[in-house]
Amino acid sequence: MNRIIPGILMLVLFAVVIMLGAVSVFREAGMPFGLGYVILCGISFDAIVYAFCAKCSNKTNCPHVIPGRLAKTMKRANGPYTRIEVTVLILSLLLIIGIPQFWIWHSLGQAAAFWLLTILAVLLTPCFLCAQCANTFCPLNRRRNAEKGEIKL
Repeated sequence: MNRIIPGILMLVLFAVVIMLGAVSVFREAGMPFGLGYVILCGISFDAIVYAFCAKCSNKTNCPHVIPGRLAKTMKRANGPYTRIEVTVLILSLLLIIGIPQFWIWHSLGQAAAFWLLTILAVLLTPCFLCAQCANTFCPLNRRRNAEKGEIKL
């Protein structure tokens, strides 16, 4: 299967998740909080690209396209990820997903769509992208983990 399609689909799904979160924050908390959330999402995206994508050995063939192109401009050496870099990734994702939870539940339909799309985006990565990824330093890389006996292909 072409990896570009699920890579772009995951980014689109996550962008819709961010938009759903932003709409709920703007609607329920007002302009300052909504604007703050949007700015925080931008900062979190940059932090993910810098901490994780820029160290990827596969950034020239990134199935997510946009993060790969941004990562190429950052000139970080490939290599194993530190605990701090993995923590930046996890905290950034938690902020993007977690902050709207205070307001999104005012609309059950919006909350359901938010979580359905979030789960779908998260599942796309290990199911379609990690299985073929050449980044042997990534903690989710199935090939590397299978060689170490941690998981089975």
